[in-house]
Amino acid sequence: MKYVIIASIITAVLAITAYILDFANNKTDKVFLIIVGSLLILSGLFFSIRGEVVKDKDSKEQAESLSKTKENTELIIQNINGNLERLSVINDSVTKLSTALSGVENDLTEQLKIFKKTLKQTEIFEQKVSEQLKLEKQRFELEKPEVEVVATLEKKPSLPGNQYGILFGYRNLGKRTAKDFNANAVIGISKDKKNITEHIKMESSLENFDITPAISGGVEIKLRSGNSIDLNGIEDDLRLIVLLKYTYRDEFLNKSFEKENYFFWYGFDKTGLVLVSANNDDFTKRLDKYIADNNLEL
Repeated sequence: MKYVIIASIITAVLAITAYILDFANNKTDKVFLIIVGSLLILSGLFFSIRGEVVKDKDSKEQAESLSKTKENTELIIQNINGNLERLSVINDSVTKLSTALSGVENDLTEQLKIFKKTLKQTEIFEQKVSEQLKLEKQRFELEKPEVEVVATLEKKPSLPGNQYGILFGYRNLGKRTAKDFNANAVIGISKDKKNITEHIKMESSLENFDITPAISGGVEIKLRSGNSIDLNGIEDDLRLIVLLKYTYRDEFLNKSFEKENYFFWYGFDKTGLVLVSANNDDFTKRLDKYIADNNLEL
């Protein structure tokens, strides 16, 4: 409609201008002005109608576009709402799972505490058991058989003169039986207080016998030398050195024990009839040399 108004205004302006300038005095000029004004008005009307048609078309297209946009928007909103619902369900599931996992984590934490406590108690128990085993092992070791030997000179009344033999007394001071006991001895005889000139080899008359503990009522085992020593006239000068070797076994430890003892007798004026165990390197070396020189085996 604006084009009609503009055309009318232009026509009016032309008419007024023609009137003022006196362009419309003759008929031809008036016709010209009328034709020009009519054309302007018709042009304005045409363009106005055309503009309205175009505007209406654009409005329809815009309305259709808006309708489609609205439909798409509604579809998007529906999709968003659907996604939100699914996200809500997922969020609920995640929340439930998180709660469950939190419970599991708490349970695992408690189980870990209990495990650590149990582990600590187990370590303490193992330590106690280890200490107890050590004590039991020490006790068991202390209860092993322990054979003690006492050697004496024993006068043989059945023989004439001043005849003596060697008597060994064995006692088990331990708490377990000494199994498979064996003993051998070499008695070195010196009649001038210095040089070993004779010997008596004494072998056990009992082989592989057992000695029960004295604490359990076991008796002392006594072994005598078969040979005798004549002390007539040499009491003051006689010296004896005895090398005794004996072995036995502890069946519980499955362990064998081998021991050797040196015994000395320095004459009647020194120790009476008892052989004493003492350190005398000089006589010990003399007896060892004598045994080697005479190829004596124990």
